[in-house]
Amino acid sequence: MGGRRCRHHPDAAAEYAALKYKLAAKANGDWKFYTGGKSDYVASIVQQASTSKGHAAPALISPRPLLPGRKCV
Repeated sequence: MGGRRCRHHPDAAAEYAALKYKLAAKANGDWKFYTGGKSDYVASIVQQASTSKGHAAPALISPRPLLPGRKCV
């Protein structure tokens, strides 16, 4: 997710990180499964961001799962 969204919504960042870890564990190298599994969550975050700002939001996804101990920036 975008850095500003992570800093201002740590609960959403934690949910997204947990989802990414879960999907990465289940995907077993299947990139389409991994990215497809994130699509509904990302779409809801984008919708929330665009609604709260009154305009379309930039992409809020990271192409890689967060590693343990790594902060969302």
